[in-house]
Amino acid sequence: MMLQIGQHIYMFEKESMVDIFDIVEEVWLERELPSMPSDDGWTITLGERLYHIEQSTDSNGMISRYDFESNIWEIITTSRDYTIMGGVALKDQIFVVGCSDEDDEVMMCQAYNPEKNTWISLPAPNINREDYLLLTYHEQVLLIPANHFEAHPKIIEVYNPNQNTWISLPELPFQYLHPKAVIVDDKILVYENNEEEGRRYQEVDPPVYWDESAEIWKIIDKSSPWFHIERYSVLLLDDSRVVKDITAKGRRPGIKWERIFTV
Repeated sequence: MMLQIGQHIYMFEKESMVDIFDIVEEVWLERELPSMPSDDGWTITLGERLYHIEQSTDSNGMISRYDFESNIWEIITTSRDYTIMGGVALKDQIFVVGCSDEDDEVMMCQAYNPEKNTWISLPAPNINREDYLLLTYHEQVLLIPANHFEAHPKIIEVYNPNQNTWISLPELPFQYLHPKAVIVDDKILVYENNEEEGRRYQEVDPPVYWDESAEIWKIIDKSSPWFHIERYSVLLLDDSRVVKDITAKGRRPGIKWERIFTV
């Protein structure tokens, strides 16, 4: 996984921060990186800062923040009365989904504002699940089912913060065994994410993307570079200052750019 803050690209491997790359200066930062706050969880960017959300097994799930200058993680808050099972950045808040401590079959949803140090309760998803992925898209949160044995494994739910409600997208055309989703070319891609070894013994369904204008799922053609999206790590660079610096350097003599195909 890769995350970008300013001109720094933070690289993670199995929940460990392994490297920091300066994309403008094109150099690796030489520093001893601290251990992550927990072995399981989700690391996100929010307001030019790195945050780590612990995947908790009880009501004491921690949210920590990384300080670049001091090179340490500091705990800023803990969850209350629920177990965190997923977290993403949404606007200026940390959006988490989990379940009640009193009844693990009751889903809960909350948002934490790091600047105000406040929590608010939000509506829970309509379909009860235990295993899922969260993804932010167009300032909305997607909940992607990750267990094909649970109810409605082909239905993705979307949380709209403006309406404060969850809605369901049309069913996926395939039921993936190990689904994963990523945003590429401003589109939602859903695909089978099993290991290459497992693909030898399994008929793998092709990846699909959400056509927002037509409101349907479309199958990605074999000719597309995204047909094997499981082989890549994708990082969206949307910081205009960084993009400007990179493109300025990219106009130097002798540098050639190659256009890749869209979905």
